[in-house]
Amino acid sequence: LSGTSNEFSQNITISCGKGCLINFTARVNDTANNFAMNDTIITVSNSVPATPIILHPTNNLYTSKQANISLNVTAKDVDNDVLNISYYINGKLNQTSLVNTTLNVSDGYYILNVSTYDGFANSSNATVNFTIDTINPAVRLGSPANNSFNAATFTASITPADTNIGNCTLYHNFSGTWKSNVTITNALSGVSNLFPSITVNDSLFVWDVQCNDLAGNSAFNGSNFSVRVDLTSPS
Repeated sequence: LSGTSNEFSQNITISCGKGCLINFTARVNDTANNFAMNDTIITVSNSVPATPIILHPTNNLYTSKQANISLNVTAKDVDNDVLNISYYINGKLNQTSLVNTTLNVSDGYYILNVSTYDGFANSSNATVNFTIDTINPAVRLGSPANNSFNAATFTASITPADTNIGNCTLYHNFSGTWKSNVTITNALSGVSNLFPSITVNDSLFVWDVQCNDLAGNSAFNGSNFSVRVDLTSPS
């Protein structure tokens, strides 16, 4: 400060609930060491509720559940006021409640915003997004073709189709037992996907592929493909 008059400001953050008394004391002195003091007492009328925490659904959740989806939040207010929770889906108010609630929706992508109101002020929004998907992937087997002859190297190709495709696993009975063999962890929808090549002996076997999407839906092709490997020359 300088001159015969001036202003000074300072931002201060204080955690204090409703009814709390805050005493601000300001002291000013000049070069002759004369000073003056001022006391200002402020009574806190209300504290804004804390930003709620969304426990469920979690952010980027994929689920096949459409009915009674839990909307579970924790909300706090230092004044211990009763909090009214507002749930917004894709920018529109869906419902308000004093407690956690549930939601019924169809397949789709959703943005959930949650805020609380203590009768005086609204909290900041908490936000998550989640996807509802109840549709099984479609799986089309490519090569080797059904009822075909194949060389010793077996390379399976498939074309999966799903909006939220996840992984695809090759199944076969090379050894006489139906079992999984190898998985494509990040399958691509709508295009051909190749599994790593496998060396097999003379045999007649069947193969199929199971694909899973991010919501946990899964499906095989409608039927197995049969392949014969014959490496023995005629006698």
